[in-house]
Amino acid sequence: MRRLLLLLLLLLPLVGAAAAPKATPTGKLITRVWSASDGQGAVRLLWFIPPEKWGHGWRVEDDSGHVLARRIVPASGFEPGGSAIMLGLKAMSDWDYAQSAGLAIELKDLPPRRAGFVLRRLDARGEPDGAWLKTTPIDIASAAPPPRPPKDLRAEATAEGVKLYWRPNPGLMPLLAYTVERDDGRAGIRLTRQPLALGNDWSAVGAAFSDTQAPTETEVVYQVRGIDLLGRESAAATARVFVPDFTALNSPLGLQARAMKTPVELQWRANASRNTLGYLVERAFQTAGPWEVLTPTGLAATGFTDREARPGSTLFYRLRAIGPRGDFGEPGLPLPVNVRGEPPAAPEGLTAEVGNSRVRLAWQAASGAAAYHVERRAGESRAWSRLTTAPTPETRYDDIYGGSPGGRFEYRVYAVAPDEQTGEPSSPLSVALPDTVPPQPPHITATSGENGRVRLAFRAALPEADTVSVLVLRGANAEDPGLVIGEPVPVVIGEFLDTWVDAGKTYVYRLVAVDAAGNRGDPGAAVQVRVGAPPLGVPGKPEARYLAEPFPHVKLTFAAPPRGLAVLVEAGEAEHWHPAAGPVVGGEAVDLAPRRETPRYRLRYRSANGAVGEASAEVVVDIP
Repeated sequence: MRRLLLLLLLLLPLVGAAAAPKATPTGKLITRVWSASDGQGAVRLLWFIPPEKWGHGWRVEDDSGHVLARRIVPASGFEPGGSAIMLGLKAMSDWDYAQSAGLAIELKDLPPRRAGFVLRRLDARGEPDGAWLKTTPIDIASAAPPPRPPKDLRAEATAEGVKLYWRPNPGLMPLLAYTVERDDGRAGIRLTRQPLALGNDWSAVGAAFSDTQAPTETEVVYQVRGIDLLGRESAAATARVFVPDFTALNSPLGLQARAMKTPVELQWRANASRNTLGYLVERAFQTAGPWEVLTPTGLAATGFTDREARPGSTLFYRLRAIGPRGDFGEPGLPLPVNVRGEPPAAPEGLTAEVGNSRVRLAWQAASGAAAYHVERRAGESRAWSRLTTAPTPETRYDDIYGGSPGGRFEYRVYAVAPDEQTGEPSSPLSVALPDTVPPQPPHITATSGENGRVRLAFRAALPEADTVSVLVLRGANAEDPGLVIGEPVPVVIGEFLDTWVDAGKTYVYRLVAVDAAGNRGDPGAAVQVRVGAPPLGVPGKPEARYLAEPFPHVKLTFAAPPRGLAVLVEAGEAEHWHPAAGPVVGGEAVDLAPRRETPRYRLRYRSANGAVGEASAEVVVDIP
């Protein structure tokens, strides 16, 4: 949404934009209009108007008053839907949509001359209601420059698809939408059925478009064209890229083995890619290697028999895929294989000592064991996870789990023989965990220093059930950690009142959450509150000028307000004053609807909390 707001703001100063519409009894129209000629007697017009200002259609005239289109209304059954910002982006990036919305028209067979165009809003009778838009004059006999193609187009083939990157290349008008085409040498295809609306700026880090259906193992050409506000396409920017089949090098899945006193038999699943030409089988005596290749010429089959495996040893096997150009993929996870050995007995006597951040497990030594593995599962989970990367020779193990919101762990231990063959696991041991996770800091949602006291409104951080009460810390400045004041405040109250303060002083407050287990969280963000408010001061006398062009208005200039204050402009007639402009924080303001009588103007300062100060000296403006 932020990008869309920025888009509409950046479009305001475009060449060819209409002057601000004339004020009417029905209110001002906030809009812009664009125009361009093709040099052959055809002119396209597009304007953006919030739906609440559409009226009952528009009449198009040239600047001599000749009617070119008597009534333009939305197409039958058209519903704008969504916000005005979304409607504007859709209309400015899709010419057909803009015409359906009654926001665009193409005029044809116009005489070759320099002319401007006027759009008059219509009432329910089809007659102008006084609101109008006027374009900057253009030369109908001269074609407007076409949109520029996107800049710096490049294509990058990745495992997720072909990613296209480019940058906008605005000319007289910004390019808000684009079309993308792909040609693989056999057929061309447009990848964007509707214009791709990107706005007038986007992050250069991410791709502007991703093609996830690009043909693999071939070279493809991409063409990207920009579309301006009037639906005109730019010339194509072109990028060429070879798209390899990344899946051809995926590590084969489903590696399995049968360890016997006779050779080790390996099986695996074939890769889904038809571009995988074969597989390499590698073996090592340790997970870190070194690895030796058992099939240097590759295998087309999905099985292999290792006849050199020695009984009583532990071996590790892994696979690599061979790609269409003879390249090798990354190896899969090593598969350990115990060639022989009697399994050790299951450990017994498993006990646990529970602390705030660790569980200490202990068990009796098992017959035939050289080391042990420890497994854990949490809560209602049925899956066990291994805690020991390598088997431990000790008969105890510390599980450092850190903080916990409570719950339960289950543990079991199984023995590992000298030949790394494992036995049956021990009986599971269930352990209750204490709640040691502190709650998140509460959020201060509102503050007030009025009436010589400080009021803080707050709410608990999510999840709210973690917080039952709140401690209030008060300090003298941002570096002061502060002290706890008052009693803990139940979180359901949501408010704290500090009456032990002095007017004119600034205090710093932080909040600390406390949960049902008594855990205290970290202090939240510091918030400064000043008790009372200083006088706002009186602005200097402004300067004012009446300007008739491009529409009647009064421009006021004055010294910029102090930091934290804004300026209100009031206009007066006789003894009555009414708001005319503001609040503004700069040094200028405009009264868009000055009264015909000689008006007076004065200024007031307004603070961030809404307080208004005394009025400045008056300035009088003569309106002819």
